[in-house]
Parts: sequence; C-alpha cells; structure tokens
Amino acid sequence: MDAVNLAGEEMLDWAEPPADRPGSAAVLSWAIRDLLTPGGRVLIVGYRDDDLIRSLLATGTQVDLLLRGLTDAETAAAAYAELPVTVHNGSLNLFAGTGYDTVLALGGLARLNTPESVLSWPEAVATLRRKLRPGGTLAVVVANPFGVDRIADPGSGVRAADEDWPAGTATRTVTGLGDALATLDLADVRTFGLFPGLAAPTAVVERAALTETLTGVIASAWTWSPEHPAVADPRRLVRDAIRAGVGCELAPAWLFVGHTGTPTGTLPTATAYADRPVAPELAVVQALRSDAGGWHREPLGDLAPKSSGEITRSPELLAGKLSAGPLAEDVLLDACAQHDLATVRTLLSRYVSWLHGIDRRIGATLDNVVVTEDGLELFDPSWASSAEPAADIVATRGFLRFAQRLRSGAYENPWPIGTTTERLTITLAATAGLTITPEAVRTAAELDAEIATATGEPVGESTAPLGQREALATVARLTAALDEAQAQTKFLTDLVAKRDRQLVELRRSVTFMIGRVVTGPLSVLRKAVRRFRR
Repeated sequence: MDAVNLAGEEMLDWAEPPADRPGSAAVLSWAIRDLLTPGGRVLIVGYRDDDLIRSLLATGTQVDLLLRGLTDAETAAAAYAELPVTVHNGSLNLFAGTGYDTVLALGGLARLNTPESVLSWPEAVATLRRKLRPGGTLAVVVANPFGVDRIADPGSGVRAADEDWPAGTATRTVTGLGDALATLDLADVRTFGLFPGLAAPTAVVERAALTETLTGVIASAWTWSPEHPAVADPRRLVRDAIRAGVGCELAPAWLFVGHTGTPTGTLPTATAYADRPVAPELAVVQALRSDAGGWHREPLGDLAPKSSGEITRSPELLAGKLSAGPLAEDVLLDACAQHDLATVRTLLSRYVSWLHGIDRRIGATLDNVVVTEDGLELFDPSWASSAEPAADIVATRGFLRFAQRLRSGAYENPWPIGTTTERLTITLAATAGLTITPEAVRTAAELDAEIATATGEPVGESTAPLGQREALATVARLTAALDEAQAQTKFLTDLVAKRDRQLVELRRSVTFMIGRVVTGPLSVLRKAVRRFRR
C-alpha cells in the first residue's frame, strides 16, 4: 500500500532523528518479537523499525504504522508499497483506529505528541490502551528523567532532550508507571530497563534480572567517546546502581509490557536481551533467562557463523548455561580499591596460566572472563580469530585494557598516580609473573585497535579520566601525591641545612681545633713525601 492515510495534525516537514548507533534497534526488536504472540493486527506508533515490521509480516501479522512526520510517513509508504502495511500520518490524539491485538510505542511517548496535541504520559498511555481489543497486549517505552545517562550527561540539566515532557506533567517513577498501567486494566505488567538509552538500547533487562550476574552485559552497552564528555563514568554508575538494588530505577528508559483482561497469576521467568555494541554483521542478540538452575542463554535469529576481517563469531556457542560468578575485572577493581595485592597477584597469575590452556582466546579480556568456583571461564565464548595470537600477547592486551579502565574510571589502586598506561600494563604483567617489554605493550595496543576496527567498536580507550567526577578524583590524588612529594622535599632540605649548621659548629669547636693542631704536621709531611716521589 503506497498511500498515506492522514489522521489530522500532521507535521508536514518533520523527520525523526535516526538512532546514533548502527544496528542499535536489533536488541529491542528481538525482545518484542520474543515477548509477543505473533499474528493478528498490530499498531506501531511513532517508531519505525524495518526489521521488526518485516518479521511481523512474515508471521501473517497485519501492521498499521502511525507516524507524526509526513516525511517519515511518505518514506515508509514507499518502502512498504508491495506489503500489507497501512501507513497513517498525524497525532495519536486524532487517530481513530481501534481493535488491535497489539499496540507498540517503542520510540518513547514524546513521539506521540504534535504541536497541536501535547499529551501527558497518563493521557498518552490511556489513549494507547483504548486502541486494544479485549485481551490485547500493550508495549510502551518511557524515558527516565533521572537515569544514569542523564546523571552522566553534563548537559542534561540545561538542555531538553527529545523525550522530555513539558513541565507540570505527572511524576514518573518506574513503580508509579507500573501502578498507573495496572489501573488501566492492564494485567501482568512486566518492566524492563533499557541500556544505554532509549534511542540505542543494546541491553533490555527485566527488573528481576538486574543482578550482578548481568553487570558486564549492561556495562558494556556504554563505549567511550571523546565527543561525549561525562559528569561521571556511566559504567561505574550502573555497576554501583545494580549492586545497590536500584538498577531499574536508574535505567535510562523503561519498557512496559502488559495485556488487558484477567491476570494469569503466574510469574514469568526473569528475562534479559542483550548483545555487545558491535557492527551489525557480527551482532548476535541473546535471550538470557533465569530459573531454579541459574541463568541460561539462547542466541536468537540466524545461527550461521559471522565474520568481519579475521574476526569470526559462532552464535551456537552462546547457547547453554551461564557461568555463575563475577567478572574478573570486577574482582580486580574491588581488590585494587582495597590495595589487596595478594588477590590481584593470584587472579592475574591464574589468568595467564588459563590463557595458555584455551584455543579461542581472542575475546578473553578481563571484562569477558568469569571467576567461578571451578576456575575461569569465558562469559561470551563465541569470538575467534583466523590467526589466534599467542597467549602472552592476549594477556598483555587484557592487562592494557584493564590499565586503561583503571585510569579512565579513576579507580583507587595501589600504584602511583603518575604511572603511565604502558608502565601500569608492564607492572600488572609482572604481578602475574609475566615479563613484557614496552614493545609488547605496543603490539597488544595494535592488536586491540585491529579487533576494534573489525568489530565496529571505538578504537582505543581513554587514558584520561572519562568523567568530571573521575577527573576531580584524579586531581585530588595528584594533589595528595604532590603534597607528599613537597613534604618529603622540605624534610630533606631541612635535614641538609641542619647537617650544614652542625658542620659549621663542629669546625668552630675546641675539639676540632685541637685535632687540626695534632694532624697538621702529619698533613704537611704527607704532601712533602708525595712531591719527593714525583
């Protein structure tokens, strides 16, 4: 269908901004596909995900698409001209369609507004609810006005975001939103946190699944970029928030999924959907589910091997039970904070020995290694290389990335504040019993850059404090180190001056004068003997 149905209050010259990361919609799209029952009529509001639409059509689903911008609507109508997709243009407030089996508002509720109709979130959700048939399902994404992304963004307090609501609207908390949905006759509402943001989620994690087991998956959603300064390292914020039990409350956005009708009375399995923020050709979205036996992982979509350059990924290796235990990087960060060199030495030594005993070691960095009761295991074992590097080079790369993390996050550690990343990498290797040279560190850095280029991740890691909070902490440590050095310098200067005064006083003493009288003739005789011998 190539015609656009006008609903009213169309935004004639408007197009929604694209997601800021290629392939970023894949995780949310797969989460929706996994959570919903296929078939029937589906209304997608304010958000066009081509993969999601085509996957729904493949199951015989009839899709209606409502977009507020005429430019977006015309583009969508042309793209789906030969497919059973009806495109509508205008505001949700004037859209008359009802009786849908599923309603999806995945781009945030702000995309449902037009200049003529600005709905509060209760009004917007209530309007969406009225579009459902009895027993229908509603999935809606809402931005968190106080998520870790806003806390870390130095401009969030002075610059309105696209998903911000007008002042004076009802308070939004994750609990309050869930309760409000329940009052609209929505039963069995499930709540998910979206990381690292509404526009580009690479982790969609149910509230009950926000535990330390998945901290690495969630923290990896953030990648360092010099173009985006931060108040604080968001990886550190989310790690601390999950440990404190407020990971969902501080998620950048929330996904709520509920259905109309009678509650089932059963609690679903805690679920998460995630992948590393990599290039689309290497992306493998994974569903992680928790039961009495622990966490289990299932790769979604095509399980054929994927490759980019020398890097390959085998999705089938992701299937199975997740290793239970913390990430090696988290254990080391905690040990460094306590200056527990014994734990650091033991774990790093185990890491080096373990690397020599595995084959697929290209992805075995410390942020992808789990510490279990039985030893070390890969959290994501799907990565490989057609030219696997030597174990010592992989270990050096792991030490280099950890050294960069220590510096960019301004984490407390036992080593001097002025230690360079290269010197810190060599020190970490020595702690593990591995002797490396600066040339080996440079080789590891080149390997890391090659892998980042192949996977589509940012090349290199910041060696300066990532956020302003970390910068202040670094300045404080540098100031303390400088004060200590100045105090030592003053102490040594005073000590030298004191010794000089003691020497002057000694030379003026009677004892020194007597000594000179006694030893004077001997000195003259010694000089005469030396002249005679010449």
